[in-house]
Amino acid sequence: MIHAAYQDFIEDELKKLEAYDALRPHGHVYEFHKHVRRVARSMKMLALATDLGEELAETLYWAALAHDAGKRLLPVGIWDVGNKPDNETKRMRRQHTQLGVKIVDDAFGTDCHEPFLDLLRDLMANHHEAMDGSGWLKKKGSDLSLEARMLCICDAFDGYSVWRPHYGQRDISPAGVLHRMRVEKAGHFDDALLGVFSKLKLEKA
Repeated sequence: MIHAAYQDFIEDELKKLEAYDALRPHGHVYEFHKHVRRVARSMKMLALATDLGEELAETLYWAALAHDAGKRLLPVGIWDVGNKPDNETKRMRRQHTQLGVKIVDDAFGTDCHEPFLDLLRDLMANHHEAMDGSGWLKKKGSDLSLEARMLCICDAFDGYSVWRPHYGQRDISPAGVLHRMRVEKAGHFDDALLGVFSKLKLEKA
């Protein structure tokens, strides 16, 4: 069971993320407060499918809800650009991973290492890493926890499934997104976990 104080913290962060989304241009298609809820549901589904148990699955659901909290600390104008973001914009955007950890540290203290808070920090910091070391912090698969590797898959799948202007005619169906993750992004994701995840998503499609 997640401590009530942590649930309250996460629910408050979701409200703040929704308020941040409301500042973005009318008609934007990628709402972060909805994204994190979809990712959290996928995280729980994957945890159950890999036999991690109901209790841990629920814990991962709550932790995944907060993984993008740091986005609200960045300038709102960096997200909704018509073209593919340039390297500087990508660099700014990826800072949300460390900013999320800062939100946790500011709320609970840097010296507080209760297991759930450390899980939050792990997922916030590492959900844009890649097994081959090509991610934001250049960590490799051996440096990533099981939970972080799971979230990398759930987060990327949802992100690739929401059309953005620079996607053009890209296939954003579940099958198309999974093909992109397996082939175009080969080496980024844990193959075994991606196999389980793919089966779950294709069964639901």
